[in-house]
Amino acid sequence: MKKIIAVVMALVMVLTFASCGSSKSERDAISAKIDALAQKLEEVKQAVQTAGNGGADIGGGDDVGGEDVGGEDIGDEPFEDDVTGEAITDNSGEAVTNSEGETQTAAPKTTKSTTKSGSTSASNSNDPSKWTAAQIVDYYKKAANISKQKSSQTMNLQEIPGILSPLKGIINKALQNNSAPFDGITGGYKSLVASDLTAANAKASGNYVIINMNAKEQIDGAYGKSTEGTVGHLVSVLDGVATAVDALGVPAEYPEGSVKLDYKNAFAKNIKINTKTGQIESGEWGYDLYITLNGAKLSVITIKNVNALLIYRVQYPAK
Repeated sequence: MKKIIAVVMALVMVLTFASCGSSKSERDAISAKIDALAQKLEEVKQAVQTAGNGGADIGGGDDVGGEDVGGEDIGDEPFEDDVTGEAITDNSGEAVTNSEGETQTAAPKTTKSTTKSGSTSASNSNDPSKWTAAQIVDYYKKAANISKQKSSQTMNLQEIPGILSPLKGIINKALQNNSAPFDGITGGYKSLVASDLTAANAKASGNYVIINMNAKEQIDGAYGKSTEGTVGHLVSVLDGVATAVDALGVPAEYPEGSVKLDYKNAFAKNIKINTKTGQIESGEWGYDLYITLNGAKLSVITIKNVNALLIYRVQYPAK
């Protein structure tokens, strides 16, 4: 298992289920499961670190209440145009390349975007504030693809009626201990499209383009993929809580609707892209994850009406 966060969430589920045990024998049985799961979490963590993949949990590039950052309202979404700009050249006229040998380009020239309704609108591509959502996404994807520093992440479980205060401290400690930095930019950005967003804007600031985006709400069940969905394309989500529990050998059942992961307020804000190198120099990503467990079964316990809120943040470069 490379997805530590999924194992941590499995721990969250077990701890939560433990609060429901009514008899001493049930509590003892669940306690044994908690101990085994905690040990398995440590084994997973060590295996990932040994493999040199310590950050491959919730964040990898190929891998909160985020505020609305405003910008273009994505409704009549334009088809994505080719917004590649001219190659940047040095004083001798030679093209400037990055460390991977890729030619760097300046912001694209004026283009026309064709919307689904068939209308066209001119946009001055030398002025990022005039870019369409599709142009913003395209520029961001190219920058994310060549930005290879480490990102840091933080996770914090907030209490909502239904989860006990003593468990919150234990869970947050586990989340903190396993919030390892990871390489590159979060999310499945290669699959990001304008229709994933509710808002997007860009502006020029000296030798930089500053981008802000908000993603549409995403709801997953017990199984999911970290870089799929409207939020997963922008900020990596959980990679199958049920998969993690199943892999640990803990008997579990997930009737339809018994596990609900609702990703809200997903954002990428203050994404600072250097127009000379084409790389992201800094930025913040995040979302609010509302967790609902109602009817899922773990060992001898059925969980009912348990709710929690997980605040997730990513910072690039890593702090």
